[in-house]
Amino acid sequence: MDMYKTIIKSKTPYDDKKSMPPHIWTITSLAYRQMIELKTKQAIVISGESGSGKTENAKRAMKFLTSLGAVQPKSGKVDDVPIEQKILDTNPVLEAFGNAKTVRNNNSSRFGKYVLLYYTQAKGEILGARVKNYLLEKSRIVGPAAGERNYHAFY
Repeated sequence: MDMYKTIIKSKTPYDDKKSMPPHIWTITSLAYRQMIELKTKQAIVISGESGSGKTENAKRAMKFLTSLGAVQPKSGKVDDVPIEQKILDTNPVLEAFGNAKTVRNNNSSRFGKYVLLYYTQAKGEILGARVKNYLLEKSRIVGPAAGERNYHAFY
């Protein structure tokens, strides 16, 4: 992971990118760098065929982005949960309401999610996140196909 973080402070990030193996962290590092450097919003779209790893790559990208913008705790209390961990902890809940058993996959995402991560403009520290769900398969609620199950939240 540290190898990919070098892109953020590099004087030649695009050349560095070429020397690294392709990975979701490369794209994520470049997006984070451009957000900080150009002070512009960035978007990462993860798409692909069924079973291609979209959900796992989205988790990796979010974990990496939250680690890049991690804020040092101010209070020092042991029970304080950092904001980046709170953001990552929402994922299993969202998946319970959006994943279902299908013929091809026991834990298939039946929804798309659009996650907005908010950072400070000056230092790129994470402030919070907001989730928008879309493309929820509503038909699954009333009548899943043969051999398939409803959303996990109902079990």
